[in-house]
Amino acid sequence: MLFNRRILVAIKGSVDPRPVIVRARLIAERLDAEVVLMAASRSLVSEAEAYLLQAEKELIDAGIRVQRYGRKLRDPLQELMLVAAELKCGLLIKAPDHPRGLADTLLTPRDWKLLRYAPCPVLIVKQADAWEGQRLLAAVDVAPGDDAHQSLNRQIIELASLIAQLSNSEMELVTAYPTPMQSTNRSQQSADQLHDDYLAQAQQLCQQLQVDPAAILVDEGPAETLIPAQVQARNAALVVLGTVARRGLSAALLGGNTAEAILSKLSCDVLCVQPQDGDQVLSLLRSTADPVLAPTAVITTVPAQTEDS
Repeated sequence: MLFNRRILVAIKGSVDPRPVIVRARLIAERLDAEVVLMAASRSLVSEAEAYLLQAEKELIDAGIRVQRYGRKLRDPLQELMLVAAELKCGLLIKAPDHPRGLADTLLTPRDWKLLRYAPCPVLIVKQADAWEGQRLLAAVDVAPGDDAHQSLNRQIIELASLIAQLSNSEMELVTAYPTPMQSTNRSQQSADQLHDDYLAQAQQLCQQLQVDPAAILVDEGPAETLIPAQVQARNAALVVLGTVARRGLSAALLGGNTAEAILSKLSCDVLCVQPQDGDQVLSLLRSTADPVLAPTAVITTVPAQTEDS
């Protein structure tokens, strides 16, 4: 599917749409993209429609091409994914769903399903602050052990770097290494050795991609704990991460994927891509980015820390 500069924006009746509208407007203006608005509430339908009209007016007043999609299905999640595929949307923007308590324990959370099955990258807007001038984190596993994750790592780093250039922001890379006892490599049976090995792999990956992050943050995992902690410590505005989604019974038994598992723990915006998504978005952003913008930051490192630090 080609990225055709069309953004699908989900408007909910239970959430103030301002942050989502602001993100959609900024991205659409920068990429000269058309916005497709859809009221995506199973209940509070009239409220969602009112918010949709508000969003439509603001976007049109800003000179952005807008079309409204009329709901046809009862399930808004299913319809979002169908519309994204049918209209060949290159990005889906929405606010996070409210936790459903016991239902989320027994059933797969709806936003998890969206990250797992959406046919395009998904931007979950969690806060109203602008990205401009803020820190952006690229979250990767620099020692994934399979081609799909390695390809995804490259896409995440390049994508985060380009977004940082477009928003005049600092991009930092964060990666987690396992505890020594969890490492399958007997030569990596100390925290210091694991830290140094993961740092070297992260630096090598950045050098191969000719990307110079403002910092490389390497610390003992798990990633589900480390990434949210770094987001809070660095006051990041956006995390770019990816998922090679497990589906069906294996995903349920293993507690979902890393991207899904940390989604509810993050306070900043989250952009999630799958391997088939990244090249499409990168192609568009490269055509948009100013070719004279070049990263000037120096790579620095954060030493390994204990869990109590």
